[in-house]
Amino acid sequence: MKKFSVIICFVFVFFSGLNAQSQKPLLIVNGEEIFAEEFMAVFMKNNINKTASKEEIDEYLELYINFRLKVAEAKTLQLDTQKTFKIELDGYRKTLAQPYLMKTEVLDKLVNEAFERMQWDVRASHILIKVSPFASPADTLKAYNKAISIRNRVLKGESFEKLAVEVSDDESAKGSQGPQPMAGNKGDLGYFSALDLVYDFENAAYAMKVGDVSMPVRSEYGYHIIKLTDKKKSLGKVQTAHILISIPSDADETVRKDAKNKADDLYDKIVKGDSFEDLAKEFSDDRGSGMRGGMLPWFGVFRMLPEFIEPLYSMAKGDVSKPVLTSYGYHIIKLVDKKTPGSFDETKSDLKTRVMRDQRFKTATKSFVEKLKVENGFESYPVALKAFISIVNDSIFKGTWSAEMVSEMKAPLFKTGDMMFYQQDFAFYVESNQLIQKGDDKETYLRNLYDKFVQEMVIQYENDILEQKHPQFASLMKEYHDGILLFDLTDQMVWSKALKDSAGLSDFYETIKLNYMWPERVEGTIYSVNDPVTAGKFHKLLSKAIKKGTDVEAIMETFNTPENILITEETGIYIKSGHPVFEWVKSVGLNKPYEKDGKHIIVRTTRIIQPEPKALREVKGVVTNEYQNYLEKEWIKTLRSKYSWKVNNDVLQSLYR
Repeated sequence: MKKFSVIICFVFVFFSGLNAQSQKPLLIVNGEEIFAEEFMAVFMKNNINKTASKEEIDEYLELYINFRLKVAEAKTLQLDTQKTFKIELDGYRKTLAQPYLMKTEVLDKLVNEAFERMQWDVRASHILIKVSPFASPADTLKAYNKAISIRNRVLKGESFEKLAVEVSDDESAKGSQGPQPMAGNKGDLGYFSALDLVYDFENAAYAMKVGDVSMPVRSEYGYHIIKLTDKKKSLGKVQTAHILISIPSDADETVRKDAKNKADDLYDKIVKGDSFEDLAKEFSDDRGSGMRGGMLPWFGVFRMLPEFIEPLYSMAKGDVSKPVLTSYGYHIIKLVDKKTPGSFDETKSDLKTRVMRDQRFKTATKSFVEKLKVENGFESYPVALKAFISIVNDSIFKGTWSAEMVSEMKAPLFKTGDMMFYQQDFAFYVESNQLIQKGDDKETYLRNLYDKFVQEMVIQYENDILEQKHPQFASLMKEYHDGILLFDLTDQMVWSKALKDSAGLSDFYETIKLNYMWPERVEGTIYSVNDPVTAGKFHKLLSKAIKKGTDVEAIMETFNTPENILITEETGIYIKSGHPVFEWVKSVGLNKPYEKDGKHIIVRTTRIIQPEPKALREVKGVVTNEYQNYLEKEWIKTLRSKYSWKVNNDVLQSLYR
């Protein structure tokens, strides 16, 4: 919040010189006014160098106009009135509102939630698009749209792991270079449980099914696209020993094979009865644990590589795994001991402490409500409450009391903000929440119900006015509102259209096919013969067969037997330039045998193919991408002609100074 406030204040101070100009909108799109301060706040947050050159402002203004035009189109099509849109937006609102609202008995609920989740371990991969929690709505929307675009690519079939390496802002996906290079995890975060990762990420992961790819999930780090790859009953805490046969990250195939063979040999010795501990001391490349017979400290699933964790789920105490490959090398793992999660009563105290230290915990509900009462000008009318209590009879303890019994009571009980709550409101609440129980002090019982009613209504009122009370929440909701609209509309107008419109794609391909040319190619066959005598005989027979148009395969069968293959062939179409055999071919025909790398080569050229465009099927992926870009540009042209938009040049000019 502080960072956000500082930047916004800077923007407002910087542009305070606009004075009269700031009273006029910079931009009007379909009747919506956008003022210079709003635009420049977005621009400055998005501009890394924090400069405001004319060229930079003009370029960003064009992008911003396009964005506002798309939103206008989505509203015109009434996409924001559709049931699916409202349900999705409401779901996001509930999630986004959680940090602003402290629900009843929040600590117990969070503890119970954490305990239930700790009965399961989940494994997930993610792609992170970084965005500051204090970013402007436009910057956040930009990150959101980027995340949506990447998710769309995943849903279209691109490899999640490949995209994680290419575009994730989590550097662990790519790995690191240097004196001690580390292999990237390709977005795989491994196994984790409750309280291991940030709450927003945890919430999304535990709500998913294995194989699901989430919508962008916002955390303090940015947007995560999450892929849930596994879910298992909790492993708990384990103590293991291991023997490591390390493999350098730059090792070649021979080194890797040798490491595998060494690990297999050690495993065989253990199976035959050799001491695990002695072998660890002698052969493990993890010298620290090796000196202790391979023993490692106790750990949970989040503290170890997922490949190391995976076999432990099916192992019993004393079991030894077959060699397991991780980025460090091959591990032979022995499960020494295991502690499953304790009961709720056993873990409740520790969980409360951890939850209270975790980001999910807010202040207790009661203190939160008292704070809201002050902020929203809460007023109560105790005389009206006393009058209400006085006429409620003991049927309240039998669960049969009805609000109709006090239908004449309509006096106000309390107000919060501009919302008044009456005796009848409380009467319906009592009717819905009464419990069958042994008779108790009626006034105490009703006052307790009243306190709960007040608490819930104060929180509900706060929820209702979040957009008015918290500009950041309003901006974030607007961001999600516009983001969901734009995703649906862009998918309809660009992404899905490009995939489904085969005729349009084909026509578009015809306009750009010269950009995707095959170079000169050769169609032919390369014959490899073991010895020069056989090569000469085969060449002679092959030449005659070609002239007569007889079967060439029959000739090869006269030389080859299942036990002794003298001649092999490779037929295909090859790029001529740079090819070790066909680069020097000038015309079709059959060349004389020549020796190369111990083999006698005969080359038959059947066709020389001049440069030509690649077929659409051969470049469909990149052409589809270009077609999507084309559709986007054409769509923008249509929107710019369909909707009114105007830039006040005098205000724009003032931004250049």
